[in-house]
Amino acid sequence: MILYRKGLLARAMRTLEIKELHAWQAPVFKDILAFRDVLYTAPTGQGKSVLFQLPAVMEGGEHLTIVVSPMLALQYDQVKKLKSKGVAACALNSDLTPAARRAMLEVLPHMMLLYLAPEQLSRGDLREALRHCDVSRVVLDEAHMLVQTRDSFRPSYGMIGDFIQALPNRPQTIACTATATKQERQEIQQALGMRNCVCHCTSVYRENLYLTVREVGHLDQMPAAVLSELEDWNRKGLALVFCQTVQEVQSLTKYLESRDWRACGYYAEMSKKEKEACANDYADGKYNVMIATSAFGLGVDIPNIRLVIHAGLPLGLSDYTQQIGRGGRNGKKTRCILLYAPGDEKRALRILKGNAGEDVSPIKKHGVTALVKAIQSSDCLWASIARYYGERVEVSCGHCTQCRRKKNIA
Repeated sequence: MILYRKGLLARAMRTLEIKELHAWQAPVFKDILAFRDVLYTAPTGQGKSVLFQLPAVMEGGEHLTIVVSPMLALQYDQVKKLKSKGVAACALNSDLTPAARRAMLEVLPHMMLLYLAPEQLSRGDLREALRHCDVSRVVLDEAHMLVQTRDSFRPSYGMIGDFIQALPNRPQTIACTATATKQERQEIQQALGMRNCVCHCTSVYRENLYLTVREVGHLDQMPAAVLSELEDWNRKGLALVFCQTVQEVQSLTKYLESRDWRACGYYAEMSKKEKEACANDYADGKYNVMIATSAFGLGVDIPNIRLVIHAGLPLGLSDYTQQIGRGGRNGKKTRCILLYAPGDEKRALRILKGNAGEDVSPIKKHGVTALVKAIQSSDCLWASIARYYGERVEVSCGHCTQCRRKKNIA
């Protein structure tokens, strides 16, 4: 490991165009520089990536930082931004031709950061290439996915810890995400084999997100309820509507288009080209409403989403918190409206069971139950969310459904 010489940090910050670290970042970064295993949480858009990019740039290519990232779009976005600043970064994934893959693996010893999905870690050619690299740290971005997916549709998440242990020299291990409960943080540390891990957790509360919960009489009335919310919208920024199934996305998109809304649908089963075109057109304002499954959530970096609607109960409190976090990244007031129908709790559990192909895990059941309790409670919704993540709550937000109801009663 290199010594962090005087001026090295300042040079790296200039490279990444960072003027100063936020107050919450400084203690996290101090532990990272001390080469400790670190797990940290912070709301979406608060600068989590900077904290592992900075030391990689400071090392100047003498060592390699591996970033395990869940989605290709997120990998490409990060690598594109880093390259534009002169940072040697690359993304290794299934999009590469065999020749391009071989060429990338050859230059890997000279890279600062390597982005890849967990499925790549078992590839023999990568493991062979890493024999010629000095891997200083392995970073798991969106770390909550390790707990949520390793036993279902992304089993490779469960193998990341074995990969880390198999490296010739044990690297520093870093995990970061927007949300993780105390139990999830413990599971992440255990799965990755983190040693004497230091945890830094910032509050999940975002004061610019105004949370509203409304019950819809019947599931069949959900499209009309979404349309009503859109018609009440001030049309500032963009709107994002989450649905639970592909069929719902397709149906709602057609419904809104038939009523002259510029809407596009987005889900995992679309081709890469279709998803890229849809996301780019949405970000550019060609469409002002995106109808999507959770596939649109991770890695979204569109600052002016000002309305987030859930057309049905999300699949747990973690899903809900992650998804409303896609809104208001520019700091402006954003309305987040959760529409749910009777029977949505049982429906959410059926969807989870279908996704897993087995019984729903106790953690996922607890997430759904916690969400239902939160929206049915008379307590501040943000306070309920914060308690779920183990935060001590002293005040109410003053502007969620429950807080507004109390003001009206008073």
